[in-house]
Amino acid sequence: MTPTRTNIFVRLAIVAVAAFFCISIINLRSELDALNEEKLLLEQQISDINDSIEEIQLRLETPLTLDYIEKVARELYDYRDSDEIIFYNNIAD
Repeated sequence: MTPTRTNIFVRLAIVAVAAFFCISIINLRSELDALNEEKLLLEQQISDINDSIEEIQLRLETPLTLDYIEKVARELYDYRDSDEIIFYNNIAD
C-alpha cells in the first residue's frame, strides 16, 4: 500500500473514532439529564413521604382524650351530639 492510501485509512479511522466519541457524549448527556429529572422527582416524593411520616408520628403522640375522640368523630364521621340542631344550606350561590 502506498503512504497516501494508508494516510487516508488512518484519517478515516480517526474521524470514525471521533464521531463515535461525539455521539457517545451526546447520548450520555441526554441520559444524565433524564436521570437528574428522575432524581428531582424522587427527592420530592421522599420529602412528601417524610412529611406524612412526621404527621402520623404527631398523631400517634397525641394523647387520646375525650375531646380528641369527639373532634375525630365530628370531622371524619360527621357525628353530632343528640341535642344539636344542624342546619343545611341547599341554596346555590
